[in-house]
Amino acid sequence: MRTLNGNLIERVRDDGFHVAEIDPSESIATLSEEQDAQLCLEAIQQGSSREERVSWVIVDHYELGEVWESHVRSVTQRLLVIDDLANRVHDADVLLDQNLVAGYLDRYDELVPDHCVKLIGPTYALIASRYAELRSQVTRVTKPKRSLLVYFGGADQEMTSMTVNALTQLPSDFAARIVLDRSNPQCRQVAEVCARDGRFSLSGQLPDLAEAMAGADLFIGASGTTSWERMALGLSAAVVTIAENQEPLAQELQRRGFISWLGRSDVVSIDSLVHDLRAVLAAHTDANAANQMMSLVDALGTERVADIVMYQGNESLELRLALPSDSNVILRWANDPVTRSHAFNPRPIAAQEHAAWYARRLSSTDVVFLLAQSPNGIPVGQVRFERQPDRSWEISYLVAPLFRGRGIARPMLDMAIRKLCDVHARARVSGYVKLTNPASIRVFEGLGFNISAQQDKPDAVRYELSQDG
Repeated sequence: MRTLNGNLIERVRDDGFHVAEIDPSESIATLSEEQDAQLCLEAIQQGSSREERVSWVIVDHYELGEVWESHVRSVTQRLLVIDDLANRVHDADVLLDQNLVAGYLDRYDELVPDHCVKLIGPTYALIASRYAELRSQVTRVTKPKRSLLVYFGGADQEMTSMTVNALTQLPSDFAARIVLDRSNPQCRQVAEVCARDGRFSLSGQLPDLAEAMAGADLFIGASGTTSWERMALGLSAAVVTIAENQEPLAQELQRRGFISWLGRSDVVSIDSLVHDLRAVLAAHTDANAANQMMSLVDALGTERVADIVMYQGNESLELRLALPSDSNVILRWANDPVTRSHAFNPRPIAAQEHAAWYARRLSSTDVVFLLAQSPNGIPVGQVRFERQPDRSWEISYLVAPLFRGRGIARPMLDMAIRKLCDVHARARVSGYVKLTNPASIRVFEGLGFNISAQQDKPDAVRYELSQDG
C-alpha cells in the first residue's frame, strides 16, 4: 500500500495483516505499468522467499491491466482481478465484477484469456457476513416509507448536507438516521439540523450498515458497494451517483425498479432533491421489488469468492442428494463451454428441456443424483448414477467450472461410489469417457476402473469398476 493521505494501512494492520509500504513519491500517475509492477514485486517479496511463489495476487485498480498483470505473474501461482469497467484487457486466472449492468454477463468475453474464470454479477458481491445473518429477520411489506437512512460514504464532501437540507423542507412524517464520520467537514452543519429538527438523528461512522439497513424503509445515498448490501436486505433506495463508473449500475437498477436515480452529484441541487424526494416518499415500499432484490443478492458472495480462492481440493468434501432448487446451478454447469465440449451431445441445453429432464431424474428410483459441496456449503460438482437394464449403474459427473484444476474429481467420485455401495452393496459401476478427455480418463483409471470389453461408442472408452473395486 502507498502511504498516501487517507490511507488505511493502520486499519489493515489492526486486522492482523502485514502491510508492505510503497513510497508515495512514486505515484502511479507518473509510472508505467511495468515500473509499478516492479515496485509491487519488490514489496511482495519482502514477505516471502524469493524462491517461493505466493498462492494469489489480487489486484483492484482502474489504471492497471494486462501489462502489469503479466509482470506480476512471476511471483504468483494465480491472479485474481477485480474490475467493473470492462474497458481493458486482463491477464487473469479469475476476474470478479460484482456489478449488475446492461450486458454484464458477456462484456469481458474478449478481455480475458479463455482459461479465466469469470465471477460476474451480484452472486459474488463482497459484503460482510452480518447481512446474511440478518436476512431471515427482514420482511418487506407494502407500506409508507417512514424510516430513512442517509449515507454517501466516507469521502463525501457535500451530498449529505444537501440531502438533509432538502429533507427539512418536506412536511413528511419520517425518522431519518444520518451516518457521517465525526471528522467530516459537513458534520457540524448536519448536527445543527439534527438538534433543531427531531426527525433527524446523527450517527458516527458505523462498523457496517447492516442493522441500520434492516430497520430502514428507504436508503438515500450513492450507488457503490452499498447497492449490494441494500439489495441483500431488500431495501429500496434513492440514489445520487458521485462517480462516472456508478452510472451504468444506477441505470440498470432503476430499469429493474430497485432504485430511484436522482441524478449525478454535479447536477443535482437542493431544489431538485426536494422535488424528487417528495415523490419517492409519496410512494409506498414495493414488496415485490424487495423480494426480487433479495433473490438476486443472497449475501453469500464473499463465501463463494473465498472458497474459489482458498479451496485447494484436499479439504473434506460433503455429499448430499440433489434438490429441486439445484436445477438452475446444474444447468449453468452443464452449459459451460468446456463441459459441452466433453459431452456426447455438445449442443447447449435449453432451460425447459433441462427442467423436464431434471425432474424425471429426481423422481426416479433408478437414479442416484448427488451434489458435492465445499466445507462452506458451496457446490463444487455433481455425480449421477443411473441403473441400466443389466442392473449395473452408469456414472456421469462434472466439476463446477469455478473449481476445475483443484483435484476435486477423483475424491468426489470416490465418495460418491462409496455412498452408492452403502445402499446398493457390491454395485457394478460403469462410465463412458470421450477419447478427447484425458483428464477424465486419468480419474477413472486412478479409481481402479478397467477398460470394459464392451466398447459400443466409437468416440469413447467404456470403463467398469468390479464388484470388489
